[in-house]
Amino acid sequence: MYLNVSKEELKELIKESVREALMEIILSDPDEGLQLREEIKEYLLNSYKLLEEGKLPLISEEEAKKALEIE
Repeated sequence: MYLNVSKEELKELIKESVREALMEIILSDPDEGLQLREEIKEYLLNSYKLLEEGKLPLISEEEAKKALEIE
């Protein structure tokens, strides 16, 4: 089967295919289908509640990792 397209049309088809493939890679969720650990879920819900109340404390990344027991 042959396509009757010009050189410019072929370039555009290739560009669009590459663009679509890159967007799939960029926008994909590497954690899709995984479950959150219960302690992480509780931490996030608590943080959201504190944020809503205007009481969310600012902590460092190191403190957050320690609180979540992440290495």
